Amino acid sequence: MNQVKNPTSIRAKLSEDINESLSTVFNLSKEMEVDSEFIKLYYCCLLYALDYHYEAEKILHGIKEVELFASQLLIVIGHKVNEVLEKNKDPNLIAILSTNLKSWLKSLGPPDYRVHTISSKQAFLELIGIVLHRLPDSFAEYKIATELLDFLENPLFKL
Repeated sequence: MNQVKNPTSIRAKLSEDINESLSTVFNLSKEMEVDSEFIKLYYCCLLYALDYHYEAEKILHGIKEVELFASQLLIVIGHKVNEVLEKNKDPNLIAILSTNLKSWLKSLGPPDYRVHTISSKQAFLELIGIVLHRLPDSFAEYKIATELLDFLENPLFKL
């Protein structure tokens, strides 16, 4: 009979693997003379895209270019919303999208990396909160983020 593994130990092992791989990536980036800030931005967005929020938060605190990160995370959120809209063909849900938001979502194109569907509305709201907290309201992306927040808070939006 196969032994069932403890989910907590799997999560702890995952964190160790991610930390180890991040360390390897940083070492390689130094040898290749690649900016470590670029690596942090990309890796953090990748972790959020794959729903490793806890691991992404660890990297997030070391990112200096917070506006650029927020803009990139907004794109990840947009891809996740597009995936929800593709699965849920409810015309009422699409009807509540603003014209601006609808155009922006269509303009995203395919994601640069795999994006996992988010598991809860609350997780969506937390991600958009990260973006809104880091973007100045003078940025064009801020308006998109606020429209996205309105859409996600709408009672018609369900996963």
